[in-house]
Amino acid sequence: MFSAPTFLSDAHAAVVPYGPAHIIADHYGRPSDEYHHLVSHAGVVAATHRGVLQVRGKDRLNFLQSLLTQDVKSLADGDIRYSFMLNTKGRIVADMILVALDEDVFVDVDARMTVPLLQTFDRYLFSDAVSIQDISSQFARFSVIGPDAPGTLATAIAGIKLPALGKALCSDEINGWVYRRDILGLPQWELAVGSERATDLWQRLTADGRGTPVGWSAFNIARVAAGAPWYGIDITDQHLPMETGPAYLQAVHLNKGCYIGQEVVARMHSHKTVARALVGMDISSDSPPAAGAAIYDGELVVGNITSAAPSPARHGATAALGYVKKSYATTDRPLAVQMESGRAPLTLHSL
Repeated sequence: MFSAPTFLSDAHAAVVPYGPAHIIADHYGRPSDEYHHLVSHAGVVAATHRGVLQVRGKDRLNFLQSLLTQDVKSLADGDIRYSFMLNTKGRIVADMILVALDEDVFVDVDARMTVPLLQTFDRYLFSDAVSIQDISSQFARFSVIGPDAPGTLATAIAGIKLPALGKALCSDEINGWVYRRDILGLPQWELAVGSERATDLWQRLTADGRGTPVGWSAFNIARVAAGAPWYGIDITDQHLPMETGPAYLQAVHLNKGCYIGQEVVARMHSHKTVARALVGMDISSDSPPAAGAAIYDGELVVGNITSAAPSPARHGATAALGYVKKSYATTDRPLAVQMESGRAPLTLHSL
């Protein structure tokens, strides 16, 4: 078992593995209480599931432009953009947030993907004036989320400036940077904090009830309810961009030139040949189905579940994400999902 950061140990976090080389805090006691603090006040997530690659050099934008689905060349200082990295078959091998600050583009990526993504970038690096480093160990990552997040941050970090939605700022106050991206439908700031300041900042963010420590279990309830897909769970290297619902339009710039997998994307977009689609679901059961559970129309399997969590809005119901055949993505037909004890009714909704 990997050791937890000091601030997580001090907070008595129940930690679990996140891939072969990382840990995350699953909860700090009662996930249901953590969820309610997150949506009603402010939650502080120790984002040990995130890693950072630093891309530097005068050719950095052109280099990334040739690899990623997003329009990178137009990135200006303070911009952030969501993007996919595809393989030659057009399947998604990573998703990431590109953070443009000063002379760098920081690639904010799932911690499990930092090494393989760095290796992929290195394979395509020839004569470009670009240097790429994994600088994950230099930062602690925190997410501060909820309606009271601005006040929590302002009280804990004197003088900090908070960027607007979709923007990033360097911050001397945390010896790092901060950006805003509201994936849960709540105000959400992502902080990359100089590692030497991590314990002190965690303590200030969570002192005197300012922000409640929130673990993966509570965060997962919120993200499934919000219809926010997660790489490695709802989006994998078995999926094509056009299958991923709103993530497709956020991550893929349809008018840019060549990049890896672009021909597949262009062909599918032109002919609308997608076979399945990511959708949200409401299940009439207070017991979430297992990941991969089959979705039925009568006796015909038409899809599968990728994520499920108790629905905070409806007692006795479960929210879920999953893929269904494209023809079912807007259907009103009664469907069902396979549970341990039988089948439960399911309704679909768009993301």
